[in-house]
Amino acid sequence: MQNHNETESRSVLVVSQRKVARTPANAVLYEFEDLIAEWEHADVYEVDAYHGDNRFDLRRKAFQGMRLTRSPASPSMRLASVGSSKPNVEKEYDLAILVTSTAFDLFTLSQLPYLRKRAKLVVAYVAETWPSSTSKRKLRLEPWELVDHIFVGVPAAAEELSSMLGRVVTPMPVGVDTDRFAPRSSQPRPITVTNPGRRAIGQHRLIRQICDEEDLWYCYDTITGNMSVPARQHRANYADTLRRTDAVVCNPARFNDLARTSGTQIVPYRVFEAMAAGCRMFGQRIPDEAFRNAGLPAMDIPELSLDPTYSEVRSVVVQSWSELERARYRNIARHKLDWSHRWETILLSVGLSPSSRLRERQYRLLAGAEIKLA
Repeated sequence: MQNHNETESRSVLVVSQRKVARTPANAVLYEFEDLIAEWEHADVYEVDAYHGDNRFDLRRKAFQGMRLTRSPASPSMRLASVGSSKPNVEKEYDLAILVTSTAFDLFTLSQLPYLRKRAKLVVAYVAETWPSSTSKRKLRLEPWELVDHIFVGVPAAAEELSSMLGRVVTPMPVGVDTDRFAPRSSQPRPITVTNPGRRAIGQHRLIRQICDEEDLWYCYDTITGNMSVPARQHRANYADTLRRTDAVVCNPARFNDLARTSGTQIVPYRVFEAMAAGCRMFGQRIPDEAFRNAGLPAMDIPELSLDPTYSEVRSVVVQSWSELERARYRNIARHKLDWSHRWETILLSVGLSPSSRLRERQYRLLAGAEIKLA
C-alpha cells in the first residue's frame, strides 16, 4: 500500500472514449471518469473521433486483421496507422484506466504509444461484456496484454473471460453519482412515471393510456442514436428528471436482447439511479441473484410483466409511497452504489490506497444518512 504522501501525489491517466462512443448508456461510464479525475486530479485523454469520419473504426478493423495475421508489416497494420494522430504518453503514471462498455474497445489502448512504458499499472473496467461475446474469435484479438487488471460488470462474463485468458478477471457492478441524483429537500415529484431508454411495448402503451386518462405526467425518451448534448449535461438533465419523478420503470438490463445476454440477468443502471433519487420502481422481475451480485439485498420491487393487463399497470402507477421508504433507498445507494465504492475496489485490488478526497466523500455520504440501515 502507498503511504499518505504517495497517495496524494500519485499520477493517474483516464483514457476516455466520450468523443467516439456517444450513446446515452455510455454517459454513465463517463460520469465515473469525471469523478476519478476529480478524486485523483487525473489527466484525461479523450480518444479522437477524427471529425466524425470512420477512421477510428477502420483502424480497429485493421488492428484486428493485423493481430489475426500476426504480421506488423501487413497491409492491415499500415491501414491502422493511416490518418492517425496517436499522442505519445510522455508523462510517467502510477495508474492508467480505460472505462468502457465492451471489451472490444480495448483496441483503444493500442492507440497510445508508450503507454506500457509510462504507466506502472494499466486497468480496464468493462461494464457490459456479456457471456455471448466471450466465444467470439475477435475478442481474443483485443490487446489484453496491455492490461494488468481487468474488471467486468457482468459476473458470468467475468468468469468466462477469466477462463479464456487464463488470468483473474474481477466482477464489479456499475455505480452512480449519488450526489448528483439526490433530491433536494422537500422537492416535489410532479412526474408520475419515468421510463428511460429501451421500453417494453405492452408496458409503455398502457402506462401512457392510464396517465392520459388520469391527467398524470409520463416521461419517456425516444433517443435511438448518439446524445445531442455532452455527456455531463445529459447526466445532469436525467438526474434532474429523476429527482422530480415518483416511479421509474425498471426491467432487467437488455431484457429484449436475449441473443446478446444469453439469458444472463443483471440489475440495470436505472435501478441504481432510481434508488439514488429515492424513486419507487416497478417492472419485470429481476432475480435475487442479480441483486446479490450488485452487492444489494433482495429488493421488493412490484412486479409488472412485459405484456401486462390494464389493471396490473394501473395498480403500480397510482401506488403511493412514504418518504421513509424513499429515504431507505437513498441510504442504500449511498452505502453501496456510489462510484466512490467502485473506485476504492479498483485501488485496493491493485495495491493502492484511497486518496483523502475519496475518503472525505465516503465519510460525508455515511454522515448524511437519513435513517439507520438494518
